[in-house]
Amino acid sequence: MPTTGAPTAAPTPVPTPATGSPTAPPSPIPTSPRPSAIPSPGPTAYCGGGYEWNGLGCDECGVGKYSNLTAGKYNVSSQVRTCILCPAGRYQKKTGQGSCDACDDGELSLSDRSDCGFCSSGTFVYKGISCEKCPEGTYAPRAVADACIDCFEGGHTGQALAADSCQSCDSGTYSEEKAVNCSTCVVGTFSGTSFSACISCDPGKYSEAGASTCTSCSAGTYSSQVGSMNCTDW
Repeated sequence: MPTTGAPTAAPTPVPTPATGSPTAPPSPIPTSPRPSAIPSPGPTAYCGGGYEWNGLGCDECGVGKYSNLTAGKYNVSSQVRTCILCPAGRYQKKTGQGSCDACDDGELSLSDRSDCGFCSSGTFVYKGISCEKCPEGTYAPRAVADACIDCFEGGHTGQALAADSCQSCDSGTYSEEKAVNCSTCVVGTFSGTSFSACISCDPGKYSEAGASTCTSCSAGTYSSQVGSMNCTDW
């Protein structure tokens, strides 16, 4: 009898390669960019006593000035972050200081607070504690109390501050009260010394600017108007 062999296993089929393009990997889910952080404001720069901030660094306070971060100093209710003049009755000879020194009894602080002493010409005594420069249009031959003297009409001090005299204006010029400088008379007018206004020339006369007198028209010429600048031929 023929022998029956063991059953033969069916061969494993060879895999068929996939047709077409390979499947692309999935795209990542788009994400929105994170918002930029709001920049923090830079710190406000403050300098120590005796200095002030100039935008880039700290500058020393000059002579006669101070700054101090202590509120209430010298009756100032807030901090003094910028350099200011020392109070009346005090002074400071050095730079970069956070305080001012008191004047000795009987002395007054100078107008620039650089020292103490006695008031000079061109200044006045302010409340018995400081010397202050005479303001514009005023003068003081020697220090006076409370206020300087007004310069008179027809005079001038010659300088804006701390004048020690009031001088008469020259002929051909004029000034109102409390003048620093004299003004020149315009054409057709004239003035003498210490005039507060210029006077127009009469008919038959004329003048150039800055004249001290009017000039009569020469023969064959005339001026029929007041304040003429020249004469006209007949």
